[in-house]
Amino acid sequence: QNAWLQGTLLASPATWKVLGHSFMLTPMVIDFTNPLIAGMLPPEFPDQLRTSLVINAEDFNGLPQKRMEVLGLLDLVSNAVVISGDIHSTFVTDHQNGIFEITPPAISSATNGEIVLRVVLSDPILGQIPGIEQILENYALLLQVSAMDPAVSTSDILYANTFSHGYGVIDVDAEAMTILIQEIDSEEIGTSYYEDPEALQELFTPLLFTIQDGALTPGPKRRTATHRRIRK
Repeated sequence: QNAWLQGTLLASPATWKVLGHSFMLTPMVIDFTNPLIAGMLPPEFPDQLRTSLVINAEDFNGLPQKRMEVLGLLDLVSNAVVISGDIHSTFVTDHQNGIFEITPPAISSATNGEIVLRVVLSDPILGQIPGIEQILENYALLLQVSAMDPAVSTSDILYANTFSHGYGVIDVDAEAMTILIQEIDSEEIGTSYYEDPEALQELFTPLLFTIQDGALTPGPKRRTATHRRIRK
């Protein structure tokens, strides 16, 4: 598989080299020692958790050497884009050197934020941490801030939303790749709009990104959301 991937990418004459993967390369780490994050924590936050925590080790976050190998390979070609998924969240990541990763949200099942919240609150120890629900309100923001530290990651999370559903549409031509991500609040997933599709369309938030000449540019959008308030 490694030999096939290397040979295919390096020999490809295509304008765009797109790696489709079910696992994200984006770092899923929360560093509770980061000064910006530490200042958000309540005084009662356990000292044992004031460390750097990997949220999910079942993807490339648990295989950092392999992630570096893949990114190193993508660095050898032009117009490298990773399209990933299976994390039930929206992520747009700059892996540096013109390598970008697009992770559209899932249209069904629970969001990543809801899954993390459920797991934490159901744990007899973690669920008793003072202020844990308020901390997880800013789950996506914590990931973004943590990734800003070079000691944690060399990649920048440009956009993250861990509490929305939706889908992505990608349009490619010889000059640019345009990514339209449509997000919808997870609370709408259980409601049927079959008889009123126009009302459903109004609930989506469009996010537009363009990759061109080795740079990613965000487009106009109605509103932004890197976190949402948890409703009990």
